[in-house]
Parts: sequence; C-alpha cells; structure tokens
Amino acid sequence: MKRTQAILIYLATLVSLTGCYNIHRMDSSKLSVVSAADAAAHPAKWEEAGQQIQAGKDVVIKVEAGQTLPLKLDLVLPMTKLVAGQNQLLFTRDTYFLVSHSKLRISPDGRRWADAYDFTAMKKLFGFEKGDLSIGFESSQQQGGVLSIGATARK
Repeated sequence: MKRTQAILIYLATLVSLTGCYNIHRMDSSKLSVVSAADAAAHPAKWEEAGQQIQAGKDVVIKVEAGQTLPLKLDLVLPMTKLVAGQNQLLFTRDTYFLVSHSKLRISPDGRRWADAYDFTAMKKLFGFEKGDLSIGFESSQQQGGVLSIGATARK
C-alpha cells in the first residue's frame, strides 16, 4: 500500500512539473444551472441544488460579474488558527462552478472546464500566466501589528 501511495505521489509530482493539464468540454446549458443571484434571493433554490448533488446529479452554479458571495476561509496550522470573520468575494467576470459528488470544476464560459485543483488548466482558461503571493507584517498605531497575505494573478 505504501509503495502504491509513493508511486502515485511521484506520478502526481511528475505531471505537475511537466505542465500537463486537462481542459474538459461540456455545454452547461444541458445541465441544471443555478444562478447564484437568483438562489440568494430564493434560498430554497440552494437547498434544491444540494438535493440534486446528493442524488448524484451535476449542478452548475453561475456567478455573474459584479456579484459578491460570502467567503469562508479555514486555516489550521501547527502554529496558528484563523479566527472566523466576515469577508465578501467580488466576482469581476462571469464564473461557472460544476459541482457533483466526485468533482468540482470551474469555467469562464460554461463550456470549457478545469478541475479546481488543476492550476495550470485554470491559468489557460482564465488567461493569466503568472501569479504573486506576498506575505508581510505591517504595523500602525491605529491597528497595531497586521499580518498581510495577498495573491495576485497577472498576464
């Protein structure tokens, strides 16, 4: 078993280093599509989408440009834990999420899809090549010490 796990880890690492990615093609108009704005106004639609997923069906959630959704972020490390807070994620372009029991995919157009863990495919679909991750510590009299973390994608 451990040897199989080691081989799988080696293959996953090899694939990530060689830049392989997989863009799936599927027309979302043939699936159940839930507008996030509509579901926010009618919470029963979220419940209905959840029931469809539990029944084994694929559900597409469309978030339109300009819409915000609450962001829940969990971080638990050996030396720290994130205290729950209220954040909003603002979508700057239409974005589609394909949700099922076995997959989570993301799409800019509802036709071409990348697995959520396939960063290389997402870069191709959403048109960015590089990214920056910054971690810093700031201090001011008003706020005291602040740890800042930022992630930016760019062409």
